[in-house]
Amino acid sequence: MSIQKPINENYAAIVTEIKVILPLENCDNLVHLNCFGNMVISDKSVKIGDVGIYFPLESKLSESFLKSNNLYSKPELNSDQTKKGYFKENGRIRAVKLRGHKSMGIFMPLSSLDFTNHKETLKLNDTFDTINDIKICEKFVPKFTQHVRTGGTGKKGKKVAKFNKLIDNQFSFHIDTSQLGKNIWKIKKQDIRK
Repeated sequence: MSIQKPINENYAAIVTEIKVILPLENCDNLVHLNCFGNMVISDKSVKIGDVGIYFPLESKLSESFLKSNNLYSKPELNSDQTKKGYFKENGRIRAVKLRGHKSMGIFMPLSSLDFTNHKETLKLNDTFDTINDIKICEKFVPKFTQHVRTGGTGKKGKKVAKFNKLIDNQFSFHIDTSQLGKNIWKIKKQDIRK
């Protein structure tokens, strides 16, 4: 198996073990998982000790990953067209709220990578965006879109262009930093007291 170092660690898949599961009020079949300090909603099939993959917010899942795992909301895009997922065509991982509970990323079983024909076992904290030259995820970058404005302003039907206001190489969010949650153990107690 060949896993490549991710282009941007902040938007890469991370192998993790579930150590905390919290019940959710008013949700019979859903629980909260703690993944690197982020609460992620999952079904009750996940148990403490399960090892899987955490994908952080604002990552984009690849077309091959979404299709192979039947995650598209349009069944005709999935491998099994009788199954319907919850992702739009852009593959963006967004913060969602279900019955008043927030989910800050997604957790998937290791078996979700079976389509890559990986033969070796992934280790805890392995961070990657590509396996065997197959893209799994990357940073989500919004595309230029045009929307039709309707209602309220008297300008019905007028096209309004929306675009990313950031100019490449002018501003960086956190290119040089890794996610704090997965690296917090590196901070010494004495450093915090200073």
